Amino acid sequence: MLFVIRRIIGTLLGIVVLMFLGRFIFATFPELVPLWEEAKSYAVYLFNLSVSKIGIVGTVILIVAAVSAAGVAGVRR
Repeated sequence: MLFVIRRIIGTLLGIVVLMFLGRFIFATFPELVPLWEEAKSYAVYLFNLSVSKIGIVGTVILIVAAVSAAGVAGVRR
């Protein structure tokens, strides 16, 4: 149980750190904002396309699989 609570707090802390890092980067380099907006529009387009082709459940499974594959790719044992 303690492990789960630690994992949740760690995830929330990571999200907060990423938010502040993003805010700092966009304040330092304001010319990146249009590039970010364009990337977001492509992501929304791909999400909507995926939902129309395979449905919301399939899209969520696809996103979870992609995030899992990216997370495992850097792990060495």
